[in-house]
Amino acid sequence: MERDFYNEIKTADFKPITYRLYNKIDDDKWVNFLSKKNNEIYGIDDFVYHKIDLNEKEAFLLSMHTKKFLSKIFELCEKVSDLDCIVDIDYNKSEVNVIKLKTVFFE
Repeated sequence: MERDFYNEIKTADFKPITYRLYNKIDDDKWVNFLSKKNNEIYGIDDFVYHKIDLNEKEAFLLSMHTKKFLSKIFELCEKVSDLDCIVDIDYNKSEVNVIKLKTVFFE
């Protein structure tokens, strides 16, 4: 059975963002993009994240850039893109983190 990552994050426990993740989204200009889009200034305390728990096989598929598995992650990226939310993929660490503003809630 294939996982539905979007349904998983709807009930996930989001934690305060780490400095590493915040610096990454800041360096990628996503914080600036949100600030301009929402006419609001954001800092580290405005963001939370959830690390998707990948099993060994999924982590391997991610690190190998397997098209079928990546399509599931990119599907999640599309679903959250309009919600002041971003999916950060770290291929080297085989991690997928969903980062969002604290004020964003999934339906």
